[in-house]
Parts: sequence; structure tokens; C-alpha cells
Amino acid sequence: ASSCDALAYSAEAYCTPCSSGTISFLRGSADANRVMVPRQDHATQHDDVHCRACPSTFLCAGPASIQAQAGYWFPSLPLLWQYTNGAFDEKEVIVKCLSGACQPDSPLKYTDGSLDLSTSLCTSGRDMSSPLCSVCMKEYSADLLSDKCIHQSPSSAWPVTSVLFFVFAVLLVLAYLVFLHLKPLTPQSPWLRIVLNFYSVIGILYTSAGGGGSLVLDGALQILSIFTSSSTNTSSSRSPITIVVPGAQPVDVYLAKGVLSASVGLVFVLTMTLRWLFAAAHHRSALNKRLGFGVFSVLLISYSSVSDIIFSFLSCTSVPILHTLNSTEPYSNGSGVQQYESESRLLIHAEWGCWTGHPFSAFLLVLGVVFVFGFPFGLLIWQGVFPSGDRGGDPLGPRLSTFQCM
Repeated sequence: ASSCDALAYSAEAYCTPCSSGTISFLRGSADANRVMVPRQDHATQHDDVHCRACPSTFLCAGPASIQAQAGYWFPSLPLLWQYTNGAFDEKEVIVKCLSGACQPDSPLKYTDGSLDLSTSLCTSGRDMSSPLCSVCMKEYSADLLSDKCIHQSPSSAWPVTSVLFFVFAVLLVLAYLVFLHLKPLTPQSPWLRIVLNFYSVIGILYTSAGGGGSLVLDGALQILSIFTSSSTNTSSSRSPITIVVPGAQPVDVYLAKGVLSASVGLVFVLTMTLRWLFAAAHHRSALNKRLGFGVFSVLLISYSSVSDIIFSFLSCTSVPILHTLNSTEPYSNGSGVQQYESESRLLIHAEWGCWTGHPFSAFLLVLGVVFVFGFPFGLLIWQGVFPSGDRGGDPLGPRLSTFQCM
């Protein structure tokens, strides 16, 4: 047959953008191989791009142009629409970050469906593909003085500033250990007890108000950060000093504040044990008392950092994670199929699952909660039973024997 005898068709495609106040990151298309609905003199084909209302945390300037509000994390919007067809729960997909993790210099922006590469969801140096911006980008390491990640390869040598800082920290810890070994065991003066009680209350209030880590360590780091910032030449573009451990992640820096206190206590107990083993028998009683007072002093100083870590690891949140179904799953057609699933992750480090799914982690957190509430309660009872004097444990028996049943 000639070309004149063959059926011929002509078609026109019309695209209708999402209405005002709605967005979509799918692009509509027309395809002659797809199903068409025949009419009397034409045929129609509908390709839904699944428009939906602009989320409250977005500033929407067009159907596929948005700017995100700082402090929140969400997966790639084109991928989200591709694998959910726009059918997602806004509260499960747009998640509030841990304080300091999602504070970019330039908040994330899409223009006509394309990502502006100069913008981000995360604080400088953090990986936007990581849930809740929990880890640093490749070849970046966490900064001890801020929530940022600094360009520092894990395989590179330690910066001079970091070496000097940790040498100073080790010397400070050694000086404190010497103090615990040599301080007199005479009863504390009322002034010293007032200062210690004041510090305990301030530490607890600091933790409950949202201050992270140890009151002493955080305060020292803030002073150091301010000092280095002010000492920097304002006419220079050089950034303030940073303290970076190559390969460290933000959660490592956070945990280090609590591990430092635990390390001081462990070293003190080990050194006191060695002293006790080599001491004469008549000196061991005094060493036992020194051990008790030393451990108490370490617990008093480290209480705020330990309690903050415990409460931080209690917080979990639902995070959308993109999973690839294997070929044995229904409707996979022998190839991998991707879909978003909501998972419970730790807010402090969303790369890790929530503690509720790990029995050992749950056990450790229970022990931590017992310490956080038990330590001040035990201290209150101890001061009530022994309001003055040596506050040893020996008078406990005679005091309890004075109680009589009615």
C-alpha cells in the first residue's frame, strides 16, 4: 500500500502546571505507546504529576521552585516524588534535625525542579545524603569547636592546633589526678561545700535547659572559640582556629565529652588500686577513704555530661529511608525496586537504629537512667543521714538501730 493509504495521525500536547500553592517534582509527558482515551474527533492521554500543597516548612515560588527552612531534613524531592508519586505524609518525610546539624549557610533551594548546588540542608561540611545530616562529607572531619565539618582527610596528619589542644587536655587531666591523690582528707569547709553544691545544681540546670555535654568542657571550648575568633585579624579572610581529629564524626565529638570523664575516673581507680597493692597494711584504710572521695569528686564533675548523653540517646525519630527490594519481592519483575520506608532512628545520629531495637543498648540506657536519677537521690540521703563530720559509712548501723517500730 502507498503512504497515502496508511492511517495518519496528528497530535498536540498541552501541559497544565500545578495550581498556585501546590508543587510537584514530576515532569509530565505524552507517549503514543501509552493508553489514550478516544473521543469523537480526538484522543486524550492524562499524565498525572501528583501536585500537592506546599509544605509549611517550604517557601514555594513556583510549581517546582522551593526554598527549605533551616533546621529540617528531607530526602531528595525528585526521588521522593518518583518513588511515592507524591503520596507521602509530610510529618514523616520532613524531619526536624538535632540542634546545630541543619543550619546551612545557604538553605536548600530548587529552581524549576533543579537543585541549586550552592545550597544545602546541612551545616557546613555535613553530608546532605545522610539522614538528618548525621555524618561529615567525604574527606571532611568534625570540628570540636562547632557543629561544622572541616576539610580534613581521615588519612591526613593531625593539625598542630589539635595536637597542642590534646596535649594541654592530657596535662590538665594529669594535674587533676595528682590533686585527687594528694589532697587532704580532712572534712570539707562550709565554703567549699557551698561551692560544690552550687556547681551541682548549675550543672543539672544546664543539662535540663538543653546545654550539651559537660558544663566545664563546653564552657572551656566556648571561651577558646571566642578567644581564637577575636584574635583573628578582622581584615583577613582567614577563618578562626579549628580543632579537628582526622576521621572524626559529629557523634564521636559528642561522645568524647562523656568518655573523657569516664577515662579520668578509670585512670584514678587503676592508680589507686596500684597504690593500695603496694601500700603497707596500716595505710590501706586511708587509701580506701581516698578512693571513695576521689570517685565521688569525679562523679560530681562528670554528672552533667553523663546525664546529657543518656537523655540524648533516649530520643528517637522516624526517618524516611530509601530501600531497594530484591528480585524475589512481589512485583519486582526480576529487578530491584526502590521505595521509601519510615524507620526509627536515633535523633543524635540517624545512621544508627533506635535503641528500642537493640536489647544491649536498652540495657545500657536503663543503667544510665538509674545513675542519672539515683546519684543525686543517693547524695541527698547520704547528706541527710550524715549531715556533718566525716560522712563515712561506719555510723550507718548505729543510726539505723535507733529507729523503732510503732
